[in-house]
Amino acid sequence: MKKQKPGGFRQRMDEAAAMANAAMAKLPTTAIVATIDTMIGVLNSQGIKIRDWDDKDKVVQKIRCIGGKVYILAPSEKTRQ
Repeated sequence: MKKQKPGGFRQRMDEAAAMANAAMAKLPTTAIVATIDTMIGVLNSQGIKIRDWDDKDKVVQKIRCIGGKVYILAPSEKTRQ
C-alpha cells in the first residue's frame, strides 16, 4: 500500500470531508432531510434508483420530515407495474 505524504491530496480531501461533516452536523434535521430529498430527485432524474437494502423491490422516491419524524416513500416496484 502506498504511503500517504503529509499534506497530500488524500489528507486534504479527508480534512475537507471532516469539515463538511461538521458543518452538516450543525444543520437542523429539516434542512438535512430537504438536502437528501433534492439529491434523491437528482439521482432519479439521471435514471439512478436508490433501493431498499432489505427489500430490493422497493425504490426510494422521496424523504420528508412530518411532525418531527423522518419518513421515506419507497413503494415496491412489483405493485407499481
